[in-house]
Amino acid sequence: MPRAFGKPGRPADDVVLRRREIFEAVAPLIPDDGARRLTMARAARAAGLSVGGLYHRFDSKRALLLYGLAPENLGRACADFTATWGHLAESDPVQLVSRALDGFSGAVDRWVRPSVDAAGQLGVDVLQGALSEAMTTELVGMVRSVRRMRPDLPDDRAAALERSLRRVCTAHVLDPTARDGELREQLRVTVVGALYS
Repeated sequence: MPRAFGKPGRPADDVVLRRREIFEAVAPLIPDDGARRLTMARAARAAGLSVGGLYHRFDSKRALLLYGLAPENLGRACADFTATWGHLAESDPVQLVSRALDGFSGAVDRWVRPSVDAAGQLGVDVLQGALSEAMTTELVGMVRSVRRMRPDLPDDRAAALERSLRRVCTAHVLDPTARDGELREQLRVTVVGALYS
């Protein structure tokens, strides 16, 4: 059995998933407490950890609040998606794109929106940097899935699709009236429009 922290019999820790679990426990506090007023003690209680345990996973409150946008989190989500659904690339690329839309919109609603909210409260420069990096990470995977469905899609149309998806996603995460689940339909319309126009 793998060893972690030198203790026999203890399974290895999946750091990315554990950080994600903690972030998901803390994310609902962001709208209520605000990014600046939220304390690490309150975040630790929400996650069922001691403050020291929370700092063991996140070296700062900012790192915790922006974890939904972190490349390691989003990159892992993309890798998990590919491991689960990548086989559809050859057998059913339309289904692959449908699953990609589900996964992408779910990730935006679960992780990106709370972190964008926090980033906006922390400052415009924080928001712009974090959002740009996250959108690039996520949209590359989405466009790659679309190109598997339509390998003949010209590069200029793929680039236009990526820009359109970026605008739709940015509007969604910045709109306080947007609801979970709405993004998937907006993405679907954008992808269909790009593929069949």
